[in-house]
Amino acid sequence: MEVPIPFTGESIDTGDDKTSIVLTVGGVAAGFAVLAMVQDLGSNAYQSANSFVTNYTGFTLGGDDSGGQGGV
Repeated sequence: MEVPIPFTGESIDTGDDKTSIVLTVGGVAAGFAVLAMVQDLGSNAYQSANSFVTNYTGFTLGGDDSGGQGGV
């Protein structure tokens, strides 16, 4: 019996030996853990860069004007 793994396009054959099933599930879990860590690191890097740029220019990296520079 094939059991699909959500979000991966892969499946696990329950007829396989237990070791390969555990390795597959463990690999998918580790992959999602690495994805979450990389997203968190990217978010922190963006926030730091955005803070630096905003302090010196008055503009955010997202394109929103923080009001530091006067309007026309």
